Amino acid sequence: MSQISINDVTFTYQLENQTSAQTPLVFLHGATLTHEAWATQIAHFASRHPVMAYDCRNHGTSSLTPGEHDLETQAEDLLALLEVVGFERSRRPVLIGLSMGGMIAMRAALRSADAARALVLVNTTSQEWYPPEERAEVRASLEQLTPEGLSHWAGVWEQAFFTAAFRGTHQDYMNRWRQRYIAQSVEQYREAMLGLLERRDITEHLGIIDCPTLVLGAAQDVTIPPALAEKLAKAIPGAQLSILPDCAHLSNEEQPAAFNTAVESFLLKQLTP
Repeated sequence: MSQISINDVTFTYQLENQTSAQTPLVFLHGATLTHEAWATQIAHFASRHPVMAYDCRNHGTSSLTPGEHDLETQAEDLLALLEVVGFERSRRPVLIGLSMGGMIAMRAALRSADAARALVLVNTTSQEWYPPEERAEVRASLEQLTPEGLSHWAGVWEQAFFTAAFRGTHQDYMNRWRQRYIAQSVEQYREAMLGLLERRDITEHLGIIDCPTLVLGAAQDVTIPPALAEKLAKAIPGAQLSILPDCAHLSNEEQPAAFNTAVESFLLKQLTP
């Protein structure tokens, strides 16, 4: 792992195969997770492409920035990181974002037409927090969160993020996942969730995205259901839609082979001269 400071915020990142002439891939993790969620994809794609994954602010070992958690700020962070590592102009990357990571990728693409050569938007949405009437209750629960409460939420999200079938047959994996999850601080969890809670709906702006886009949904995702993936794909001109079977929200972890194949097929079609 390496670290870099940009505007007084330190980011932890992993950068592999940087000198490859192939199109770079940048992986953006979901809220309350870290870049480690992409371990299988990094190992798979770094044999050919330059690959970067990083901990967003308020996540992992990147800086905690209380009160600075909005997704627009996260998009600015991404654009600054791309400039620093040289992933711009002829080296524009494919941005691959899951959940919050997809929300950040969309915002970066809206801010700069040069941000991405292509987008892969995984189990994500352009909508605001839904249902909106829950916002006050969620905010109150975050203000009162304790370490014991965080452990409770780890169990809740574990059941939402993975199918029962996967959890039942991969107990060692789930134990390791849970340990990583509860390693975050209450403050990190609060800031990450506030970023999601306060996000604005950007659907009306998606028509200006003009780079190739793959929208990947998951058939058993209860966090961001396939219907939202379908809606997102319709809002982005020319976007392709694919729904992966037999997986929930963290489809890249639950079905890595199917996930990698879907991304690889898209890249082959879009990046081949």
